[in-house]
Amino acid sequence: MIKQERTKAAMAELYAWFKELMAVPEQFWGEYAFWREPLKNKIKAEQRAEFIRKSVSCGRYEAAAVMERHGDASPAALCRVLGLKTIYDNSENGGCHIIFAWFTEPDEITISAEVLRRMDARLSLGGICGHSLEEILLAHEIFHYIESQKSKTIYTRTEKIELWRKPFTNRSAVAALSEIAGMAFARELLALDFSPFALDIIMLYLYDETAAAELYERVMKAWKESQGTK
Repeated sequence: MIKQERTKAAMAELYAWFKELMAVPEQFWGEYAFWREPLKNKIKAEQRAEFIRKSVSCGRYEAAAVMERHGDASPAALCRVLGLKTIYDNSENGGCHIIFAWFTEPDEITISAEVLRRMDARLSLGGICGHSLEEILLAHEIFHYIESQKSKTIYTRTEKIELWRKPFTNRSAVAALSEIAGMAFARELLALDFSPFALDIIMLYLYDETAAAELYERVMKAWKESQGTK
């Protein structure tokens, strides 16, 4: 009985968090993506804002192009059409590094089966946004496949920053751009009314409630401060 009450309380908390996170705008989530960017200290605020806008536009453009060619095909159907293999990894996530899904060139998408099971037990995404966690993760990884196919022309790969001053030169891609575009792609493809970045916190909760609570508070505080509110 006590366990059931705790489960209900956890589900209610997750739902409340998710509803609040859904209201966080895409531009702010772009800023959030840069929190983990290794090169963030080399990028000024104005340049970062431009990178975010262009990355979001890139993701939306690629999603529109996919929908023009394939209509409203589901992410699973798109994987079949594009010749992508989908693998469900049954190993347990844990430790300090949790991975939910990833793309391996040239044509392989891996999704953590464990996180899908945990999400199904805690929160029905389909009842909230009309799409399952699996669909959202697949959509995001499909973007990374498209990115690999267009590596010489797509914005997220061609945009680079200078690491050293002349006469020496070393230009590097910015990893955050790929993630921002991938989330915008998934949002556009599935007609979501929130950024999939919000699921970072929800999925983390499934493994570490304390860490998720800290990240949730940090995101909400930073967003409100960016609006000039507390």
